[in-house]
Amino acid sequence: MQRVGGSDDGITDYPRMEIACYDKDRAQAWQLAEQCRQLVLGSVKTRVGGVLVDNARTDNPPTQVPYSTSENVRRVQSFYRMTWRRTRSKINN
Repeated sequence: MQRVGGSDDGITDYPRMEIACYDKDRAQAWQLAEQCRQLVLGSVKTRVGGVLVDNARTDNPPTQVPYSTSENVRRVQSFYRMTWRRTRSKINN
């Protein structure tokens, strides 16, 4: 997974994320891509890595794309739009 765009307003971050799944077996690559999609879409209203995920949506659904490094490996990639906020840090008095 990597960030491939998006913006922020200083409070909320709006990243566009790319997830690429690789496997020699076409069915396995697609299954992994679907598992990733369910994890991303299921992350709404949870805290992950110190941020609160407000929204997650599919921008481009999983699609098989050529993988030039190997003819025997299938690549299935998808893109997601997310919205998250950093949690407030506790101020020590």
